[in-house]
Amino acid sequence: MARRAGLSLGTKLILGTVLLIAAAVGSSAWYGLSTLSELASASGDARRKDLEQAIKRESELLTRNTSASAASLLATSDYTRLEETARRVTAENKNVVWIALVEDSGSVAAASETAPVKQGAQLEDELTRKLAGAAAGTVESMPDPSDESRLLLGTPVYLADSAGKEVRVGMVRLAFDTSAMEKAKAEAIADGRARQRASAQRQLIFAALLLTVALLLGGWQAMRISRPLRALSEQARHIAGGDFGRRVAVDRSDEIGELGESFNTMAESLGQLVEEIQRKAGLERELEVARSIQGLMTPPPEMVTVGDFRLMGRCEMASACGGDWWSYRQLPDGRLLLVVGDVTGHGMPSAMIAATGRGAVESLAFLDTGTITPALVLQAIDRAIRDVGGKRLLMTCFAMILGPDGVVHYANAGHTFPYVICDVKGANPGLEVLPVRSNPLGSNRPHIAEGQYQLGGGDFMVLTSDGLTDRVSSQGTRFGEKRLRKTLVEEATRGTHDVRALCERIVTEVNVFGGTQPVDDDITLVVVQYTGSATSSGSSRLRRTTLKRGAAA
Repeated sequence: MARRAGLSLGTKLILGTVLLIAAAVGSSAWYGLSTLSELASASGDARRKDLEQAIKRESELLTRNTSASAASLLATSDYTRLEETARRVTAENKNVVWIALVEDSGSVAAASETAPVKQGAQLEDELTRKLAGAAAGTVESMPDPSDESRLLLGTPVYLADSAGKEVRVGMVRLAFDTSAMEKAKAEAIADGRARQRASAQRQLIFAALLLTVALLLGGWQAMRISRPLRALSEQARHIAGGDFGRRVAVDRSDEIGELGESFNTMAESLGQLVEEIQRKAGLERELEVARSIQGLMTPPPEMVTVGDFRLMGRCEMASACGGDWWSYRQLPDGRLLLVVGDVTGHGMPSAMIAATGRGAVESLAFLDTGTITPALVLQAIDRAIRDVGGKRLLMTCFAMILGPDGVVHYANAGHTFPYVICDVKGANPGLEVLPVRSNPLGSNRPHIAEGQYQLGGGDFMVLTSDGLTDRVSSQGTRFGEKRLRKTLVEEATRGTHDVRALCERIVTEVNVFGGTQPVDDDITLVVVQYTGSATSSGSSRLRRTTLKRGAAA
């Protein structure tokens, strides 16, 4: 019997197995491809949604941060720094299309080059109306009517006033580019389809192997990564609690090791920064106390009347604390003691020497008013400051005692010469100077020059520190004695009778001359007017006596 031609059972089994495996592989591949396609589409939507939320969070955070940094600038209308802020925000954030910093009046204070509004324009739209009554920290958003791929955001800007009340000073407007969301979705779908084709070729052969290997490697690597990350998290909690002394053990040379070293460096830097901030805060508090105390060392800048004398003074420091000071005291016998001092330099050391000198004057004025003389006042100041200053900080000082009869006894220790506007009520008003030369106090036994002068009714005495005549303009020129004398001569010719007017005239002349140039030395100005009637027989035109000199004890 002839054999029937056909396939063997073994071949059928092989073919059946092959077909079954092929069908399984084909079905698995089709199912995998379909699933991946759906996952790619869903991943695109999810990625777009996540990106949209991320962009919204990022934009709101950026809007709030910009609001915080621009609050003080909007309150002070610092347009230059506002423009720098607008440029920096657009340069550092690629998704920011444009930014506008708007004052509370609705006027644009600063805007980026791509903004639809420019500086000085009024910004009025639906979002502006929504922000009109918004509270601090509120962020409003809406799609850009002119471009669907943009999101408009805005937040009001508030700043606490001196009473702690939140005052609205403007708003921040941003436009964010959201076109990246659609692009991210398309990229996710394309990436999924590419993975479809790759997965169809290798999923059957390598799926189980890769899964096993991935599980093993993943578990091993997860342990290697999670342990140092838990240590870093623990260290972060200690830093948040103020413990900057702890460090993370670093025993790896990979990125985790570098992260640990960077974290330790950050902890050390934060500790140093906190210490520096605390130190500076302490210094600021001490300077504020010193500034307040020094403000009480000089009389207020108001005109006062003491017996037959009217006086008014101004004292402006070049820094937080300075070395200029002046004081007056009415003695029990009716005389008026007035002292003007100027310590070399300015700042805290000079302020301490000035306080020491003023304390000596106050103590002497209360101890022995019957025999007190200007030279004795300067000698007391010299004894008080000589050891404190260590002969490195000197003080020029002018002291005078004015009697009810118009007789002025004075002593000078290296201070600028005072001026006298005399005969203001007569036909020939003029200007005189009391040029008494001597050495500053605090040096090795300084010489003190003394003198006497007879004031007439209505006469003025003008006392200054060298900071007034050394005031520098923006062109680098000094105010100088010549300009001061010119101002005083003009007032003498005009026949001025007002202490306040004379003082304000001198201050105005100096300020106009200096302009915006910062003050580089302490400035003191004191104006005294004698309103009584001179009774001394020496009240002729030559009213200045011969000078005497004495050495400090």
